[in-house]
Amino acid sequence: MNHQPPAAAPRAEFREMAGDGLAFDRTVHKELVHRRSVHEVLLTDSARTSPDDFAVAAQLSRGHRLFGDRATAFHDPLMVLEAARQATVLVAHRYCDVAADRAFIANTMACEVTDLDALRDHGDPADAVIVMRTADRRMRSGELTGMTFAIDVTVDGARAMSMAGALMFMPRADYRDLRALRRAGKPTGGASTPASPLSASAVGRRDQRNVVIGPSGPDGTDADEARFAVVVDQRHPSLFDHELDHLPAIHLIEVFRQGAIAAAGLRGASPHELVLTRCDTTFTDFAELDAPVTCVVSLPPRDGGPWVARVGLEQSGGRIAEATVDLTPV
Repeated sequence: MNHQPPAAAPRAEFREMAGDGLAFDRTVHKELVHRRSVHEVLLTDSARTSPDDFAVAAQLSRGHRLFGDRATAFHDPLMVLEAARQATVLVAHRYCDVAADRAFIANTMACEVTDLDALRDHGDPADAVIVMRTADRRMRSGELTGMTFAIDVTVDGARAMSMAGALMFMPRADYRDLRALRRAGKPTGGASTPASPLSASAVGRRDQRNVVIGPSGPDGTDADEARFAVVVDQRHPSLFDHELDHLPAIHLIEVFRQGAIAAAGLRGASPHELVLTRCDTTFTDFAELDAPVTCVVSLPPRDGGPWVARVGLEQSGGRIAEATVDLTPV
């Protein structure tokens, strides 16, 4: 049975900005979204609707290795977030003349599910329209070096999620200098024992290969917080689609989610019945590949609404990223 879009029409501004001309029949070039595998490309089309506004089409696959690994009846909100991330990259290259060799650095990223029912999986791939407004453009020598963005996403015509964040674009030579500066003084470069993952069921997954946290030791959990070791598998086809010199943002956000889910499970929640409905993140340093990362979760008792977790990532004695994660039982 084919899925019929919801009867409710999208808001007028979505119809006006997105238009009717976006196509969903083929993906954009993978280079435009910094992906090596075509299978990892979620975007299908784009249009500029004003000097600062853009509409980008995406299809949410039900069979994705990472984002399709779920037990709930909803498309993964982090798949929508990844589509939005790809949209920011495409807009920067296609419309803002950011050179192909520039490094993209995310400072902050926030997403919120505004209508969970709009993400319900009806048995078909879902068509998403990402409506993006860019602002606070920073220029140097005639080149764009950074901007902020605000995004609304409709799925099959219904408003589903909102997002916001900030990006920097950096020449490769400057990026290498920044990486060398950030690594200086860190106790990295030595071999570390790979962390063993938790069971897939403990983090709401079915595929063990998609688990990104493990136990941190006998003192990993107490009444105030839970601690987990971050699992890094550079062979993972989605989290490490291409070679990187650090853990990518999507990997860290997946750690935030799984850490919050595992902590909620320790308090009696069913991991397979939790959906991420908000994630506000701040990245303050790079997560290095050659030193252990610890995920620290503070989770107060649930007050009848969603679980609200405060999650931090620690490496080499410092805090490198933080997030607030809402988990809604379904």
